[in-house]
Amino acid sequence: MDDVRDAAAELAQQIADVHGAPEETTEETVGHGPSWWWRLDDHSIEIYAHNGAVRPEGFPAGPSVVQLHVDLRAVADPREAEARERNALRGAD
Repeated sequence: MDDVRDAAAELAQQIADVHGAPEETTEETVGHGPSWWWRLDDHSIEIYAHNGAVRPEGFPAGPSVVQLHVDLRAVADPREAEARERNALRGAD
């Protein structure tokens, strides 16, 4: 995991060098590695360092990896809003 964490931090720094500081970051916890998120004009960029730990729900997360998401906001933002609405409706049941 040390190599994965270092690689994720290096990638995050390279993106920050181009786009500035991330809008959100999270620190590593027992169940999750660190993450970084940028919201740009047309895109969002998210990096996760998965630490391979067993999740609190009891299932293994798999091997330690760096995960990179680049979303086109015109597509991703409406889908994210729809997912939030569905989750809110499920919570109301």
